[in-house]
Amino acid sequence: MKDQWQRKNVNLDLLSRNLKEFLIEDHFQTEAEKTNDGHKIVASGAKFHVVVRIRGKPDDFSIEFEPGKKPSGFTSPGMIFAYVATILGTGKVVLKEIEIQEDVAKLENRFWEHVDKQVESLTNSA
Repeated sequence: MKDQWQRKNVNLDLLSRNLKEFLIEDHFQTEAEKTNDGHKIVASGAKFHVVVRIRGKPDDFSIEFEPGKKPSGFTSPGMIFAYVATILGTGKVVLKEIEIQEDVAKLENRFWEHVDKQVESLTNSA
């Protein structure tokens, strides 16, 4: 999801730092970097990862929240067999995927609430 703010004059460095801290408090390991067009935060959790991008200028910026699955790494034939057996047998993989999607949705809702509070408190801070 992506949202945009105009005429807020927000210190984007401070906003980025506050969003990174929010993700750390939610038990994500984070890496943040300043990019040519703004800031990028990569947050890795136990079940999924999130990429947050802040782009623009203090008085006209956007924030993107992009969730993704946790990289699985190497997949052996035995892992593929176990995956297929699980799908055909109990459906635990499907239930786990639904649980991950619910966790992402909950985090995203809390994230946007936090963003709104941060933008409000940082208005005219740049």
